[in-house]
Amino acid sequence: MTTRIVIAYDKARTTPEVEANFLEYLKRSYNREPLQFLIAVETDFKTEQDPKTKRMSAKIIIDNYIKDGSPLEINIDNGTKYKLLKEAEDQHDDKKLDALFDDAHKLVSAELKADSFTRYLDSDTFKEFVKKKGTKYINALVAASEKKQISFSPFDVNGAIKDQDIISLLRLVEDVSDWVPLQITKKHAREKMYYSYLSKSKYPLDGKVPNQMAAKFVGVLPVSAEDALYALIDREYRNRWEPFVKLQVDLDPYKEGDYSHLVSYAELKFMPILSTRYCVGQTSVVYDTERRAYLIFSKSTTGVKIDPTKRKKPNAIPIVLASIHAIYKISDDKCRYVTLTVSCINARSDLANNASSRILFKKRGKGLFENWLKLALERKEKYGHNARPQHSPDLDTLDDYMKKYLNTEGATKTWEI
Repeated sequence: MTTRIVIAYDKARTTPEVEANFLEYLKRSYNREPLQFLIAVETDFKTEQDPKTKRMSAKIIIDNYIKDGSPLEINIDNGTKYKLLKEAEDQHDDKKLDALFDDAHKLVSAELKADSFTRYLDSDTFKEFVKKKGTKYINALVAASEKKQISFSPFDVNGAIKDQDIISLLRLVEDVSDWVPLQITKKHAREKMYYSYLSKSKYPLDGKVPNQMAAKFVGVLPVSAEDALYALIDREYRNRWEPFVKLQVDLDPYKEGDYSHLVSYAELKFMPILSTRYCVGQTSVVYDTERRAYLIFSKSTTGVKIDPTKRKKPNAIPIVLASIHAIYKISDDKCRYVTLTVSCINARSDLANNASSRILFKKRGKGLFENWLKLALERKEKYGHNARPQHSPDLDTLDDYMKKYLNTEGATKTWEI
């Protein structure tokens, strides 16, 4: 079995030969603009000391990468774009000039690291580079890139959702080293809009069931982060997007700890050969200001008792799970999502290693993308761009909606991992 070689994103960006190879991969997959923008800012703009020349450099970058319809236009949200363009008009404040591209640079770099760079490490382009450079060169890069094992705490299935729960899954969402891709981008092929991964390591759930592999599904949707969010949480649509969920019944919400929780009973059918599974789940939706991402966190709980009459399948088997949907803003009509799940479905312990299960996860990644996009576009067509769910006609803003219906008052911050 071939060992997967992992180089840290920051190390790759500061090693000219690796960065050049990464750019070659992006060119082959028709996505070179983000990295070229970063290089232009870092080398042509940031290193220039003369204010007049610096402004000329800024104009070139704006004309090539920022303005609507520019030849190498990058995907950033309108708020970031128009703030940048407005500040670029100020010809007198040198301090503002130096920080002109900081927000856009941060967004593009985070997007590149989370998506394209992860796939680059599994690409033929990188494998050919590794073969050409030799073991000694690559081992030195890998050694410089090594990081500590991911800290992952067991979940308290009797307690409320805590910051530590969110942080544990965010670490897996943003990690690039512990994942085996279920499909890769072939040479000269465009990057797909969605990818599926399985973790190499196993992680604890409640500290009682065996540690489990995690599944991660990533993709880019041509809708706003808000439209993607509402397609998941609007009562009219949320039961339609997850193919495994066969029944979902809302229970009484409750508030405990830092966040309020939406509570529901769900029955799931993962594979035809498996019996129906069930769990009672608690969900909180929060907004991470630094990541510019909505985080929908769920975990099963044994702390809520179920009325037997609500169960459609009396013989369903209980499961333990924790999951997160992270929806990152890219622009006003594009977002990136990462859906990650760690679950114990009480099947054979080697189920995740079976070829049939890998096919299942791969299909789930495809189905998740297609279903989510279909419902988001359908809802957008029916109610309009960024239209709040219809059970909130009295609320004027997204913040108001989140506070009342998603119980997120006080849950707008950033989580350090």
